[in-house]
Amino acid sequence: RVMALWDRGEPSPTYIYRRGDYQSPDAPVEPGVTAALAGGQGSVPIQPPRPDATSTGRRLAFARWLTQPEQPLTARVIANRLWQHHFGRGIVRTPSDFGYQGTPPSHPDLLDWLASELMAQHWSMKQLHRLMVTSTTYRLASTPDAANAKIDPDNIYLWRMNSRRMEAEVVRDN
Repeated sequence: RVMALWDRGEPSPTYIYRRGDYQSPDAPVEPGVTAALAGGQGSVPIQPPRPDATSTGRRLAFARWLTQPEQPLTARVIANRLWQHHFGRGIVRTPSDFGYQGTPPSHPDLLDWLASELMAQHWSMKQLHRLMVTSTTYRLASTPDAANAKIDPDNIYLWRMNSRRMEAEVVRDN
């Protein structure tokens, strides 16, 4: 038996199930976005990609919705993850939770600027990586300073580069 996933022409209906029981379907649900993410705009305009297409166009419509300039959450999450990769800690310390339960960003303007740069560079991650590793913040020394450590012991204000463990692959390559 082979499990596969494909996009066929006519989609199957999706239902809300009463009490979570798959054998008791209730009202059918149209494709859209969760209201918490959509900000009041739950519908995603779905059009087939071409007149002769066999695809429904749902995945393409959702991808376009995710990457539109009016939806900065996607770019913010990506920028935060890349920052975390390079600096050891994200601008938002809870990278999997940008919501109310997560921590607020330590530098919200920086996060917004990085997200806007990512979109301005046509979603080029390479350009965002380059921007981060050529920044003055990335090139800071990790030498501790007693005066700064007294003011900001957790280095939230990025006055030095945090010391980090090297991965085995990096040690081998060096």
